[in-house]
Amino acid sequence: FLQKPLEVTQVREMVRRILEKQGGAQIYEDYLALAKELIGERDFEVAAVYAQKAVFLNPDRPEALNLLGGIAEVKRNRQEAREYYLAALKVDPDYAWAQLNLERMDSRAYAQRNIAWG
Repeated sequence: FLQKPLEVTQVREMVRRILEKQGGAQIYEDYLALAKELIGERDFEVAAVYAQKAVFLNPDRPEALNLLGGIAEVKRNRQEAREYYLAALKVDPDYAWAQLNLERMDSRAYAQRNIAWG
């Protein structure tokens, strides 16, 4: 999935990755990496699309759910963020990044700026 406006370098990189990799697990990792890269660039809308695609490819992994929780927090939707963090922990009860995010959200000194992206 590529969102408009398209940048030639992004299109080339995505096509290269798809052609080089095989199997859903690697595509999941690619979508996850792209989501993290876009989060680093503060392009949360497109990052959310890639994270959602990763969840679709493998709903049994917590990483993309945690990223979606962080994105929801950035958008100031704490309830949605909590639901994503809890979903990540339902998939993997020991997933530390989601645990940290829930603990931070529940603390008296809540601070959005310390999101544990993983």
